[in-house]
Amino acid sequence: MNLLKALITFFLLLIYSTTNSYYYDDYKNYDKVIRVNTFAMKLSYYEKGKKIWTFSVSTWDEKNPTPLGKFKISTKSELMLSKSVWKLMPYRMEFLNWVYWIHALPEDFKWNLDTKSVIWSEAAWWCVRLDKKNAKTLYNWVNKWTYVLISYDKKEFASKDDINVIKKYFGYINNWKYKEAYNLRTNKNYTFDEFKKIYKWLNINIMDIKKNNNHDFIVKTEIYKNNTLIKKSTSVFQISEEKIIKSFLLKN
Repeated sequence: MNLLKALITFFLLLIYSTTNSYYYDDYKNYDKVIRVNTFAMKLSYYEKGKKIWTFSVSTWDEKNPTPLGKFKISTKSELMLSKSVWKLMPYRMEFLNWVYWIHALPEDFKWNLDTKSVIWSEAAWWCVRLDKKNAKTLYNWVNKWTYVLISYDKKEFASKDDINVIKKYFGYINNWKYKEAYNLRTNKNYTFDEFKKIYKWLNINIMDIKKNNNHDFIVKTEIYKNNTLIKKSTSVFQISEEKIIKSFLLKN
C-alpha cells in the first residue's frame, strides 16, 4: 500500500512539474483559495477573488521541492504526529496524497519549536510551514476542498526598488551598520555574530549590477580591507518585497 501511494505521488508530481503556471491566476475563480509562492516564500489566501492576508512561510529545499500545481485541501487535523521525524505538526492541512501539508512549524513533545525549521528559510521535506498563530488563523478559515495553488513566481512580490535593496545592503556594511544589513536578509544561514565577523571592517564597492532574469541580479564587487583589494567577486541576489531572500557567489 505504501509503495502504491509513493507511485501515485510520483506520477502526480511528474504531471504537475511539466505544466505551466497558468493555474496560479485561478484564485479569481473560486470562493476560497490559498496561493503559495515558493520563490518569495509567501502564502496568501483569497475569498471570492479578494486577498484576505499574506503570511511569510518556509517551503522547499532543492532536494525536497514543494510541488507546484493546483491542489485541494483534503483533510484537516489540529495536531498530528509525523512518524518520519517524530515531531508534532500543529494545524495540519493536507493538500496532496498523504505526504504534502500546510502546517505550523514542527514542535517536540514538550511543545518546543524545531530549531532547524524557521520562517523565511528553505527547509527539508516538502511541506509549507507557517508560524503557529498564522497557521491557526488559516486553519480556522480553510474548508475541505479549498484550492491550493503553488507556483515559483519571481514577479509577484517584486518592486521597482529591488536594485536599491542591494545598494542599501552594501552601504550598511561599508558604514559598519551590520545589524541593519543583516536585517535586510530573510534567509539567515548564520547568526548575526557570524555575519558581523565575516563583514567587519570590510569595504565593498559595487562595480556593476545587471538584471539577469526577472528579479535575479548579477552583482560584481571589489572587496577591500585597510584600503587593500583582497578579492573580486560575482554574486547573484534574489529580491522579494524589498528583502534579500537569497544570495550566492558565482565562481569567477
